[in-house]
Amino acid sequence: MVSNLKSEQVRVHQALDLTEEIERYKGLVQALSDTVEAKVSYIDSEQRYQYVNKQYEEWYQTTSDKLVGKTVQELMGEDYQYVKQHLDSALSGKEVRYGFILNFPDGQKRYLWITYVPHVNELSEVKGIFVICQDITIEQKRLEESLEQIKATEA
Repeated sequence: MVSNLKSEQVRVHQALDLTEEIERYKGLVQALSDTVEAKVSYIDSEQRYQYVNKQYEEWYQTTSDKLVGKTVQELMGEDYQYVKQHLDSALSGKEVRYGFILNFPDGQKRYLWITYVPHVNELSEVKGIFVICQDITIEQKRLEESLEQIKATEA
């Protein structure tokens, strides 16, 4: 009986240590993703946000607890139809990179460069996708295109 009690105490202590370690890693991931100049998120296989960094909070002007659990369609609105094909491709296991223009409610246009990296488990099942969304202004995109045209005419 005493041996069983000690074994149970050891298991409880190990579980608490593991929980503390998981929380520490979650804090590190949050701190790291908040320092990146991009929107970083994790979307599960049902296209629901399970994690967003501070840049998402700033972009949507709300807190992460109000964003987590929402679907991509809920957050993207009409623009969902454009990103859906890319999401489906990533959720089938392919890494996807693409750009598109997003119209903000205030009338401002942004060019976004998006990368989806599938999260695959040990059974090769796609559990979700890691998302990196870089927000590039239309002016920056036009400058890049102008420079490319200049280089092409000089060649």
